[in-house]
Parts: sequence; C-alpha cells; structure tokens
Amino acid sequence: MEFQGILNALNSGPGMVGGLVGYLLVCGSLFMIAQQEREEFAWFAFIPILNLFLMCKIGKVNPLLLLLFFVPCVGFLMLGYLWAKIGEPRGKALLGWLCVIPCCLYFCPLIIALDKK
Repeated sequence: MEFQGILNALNSGPGMVGGLVGYLLVCGSLFMIAQQEREEFAWFAFIPILNLFLMCKIGKVNPLLLLLFFVPCVGFLMLGYLWAKIGEPRGKALLGWLCVIPCCLYFCPLIIALDKK
C-alpha cells in the first residue's frame, strides 16, 4: 500500500504543477493583453468565469456565444475563436486558432500578448 501512495504522489504532483503553470501562462497573457487595451478590470483574467467575459470584451464578441461552451466538443473551438478575435488586431489570428490544440494553448496566448499593437 505504501508503494502505491508514493506512485500516486509522483503522478499527481507534476500534473498539478504543470496545470498551475499552464493556468498562470494563459491568465498572465490575458492580463497583459487587457492592460495593453487599457481595460478597467484587467484582474478579471485570473478569475475562471470572468476571464471568459473579459476575452469577449477584448475580442469584441457577443457574450451570449459563451453558451456554446456547454455544447460538447464545441468548447475548444470557441476558445480558439475567442483567441483568434483577440489576436486579429495584432495580425495573429492564426495563433488564436492554434489554441484549439491543447499543447499550443499555453504558448500561443503568450505570443499574442507579447506582440504589441
């Protein structure tokens, strides 16, 4: 039993740290973009539901489209669409669509955020 507990700790620890790092990369990128756009509530980027509304405001997208996140298999496409709309004024719409691929989700928003208008 003790060996199984050690294996569980090794398997879950790196996964939790990786998830936290990924979350901070995406939220930090959104926060940087919101500050560049001079949004009043840029700190919404770090709150899970409010960051979607912030993305809609920055990307000039109707917030009712967020209801599509509840449709199975459409959530990733909506996330790519939101990042593409955010990257469009910066000429990085393709990078936004690449956010549909899970491994690109962590780095494409960072590239979009580092490109100033």
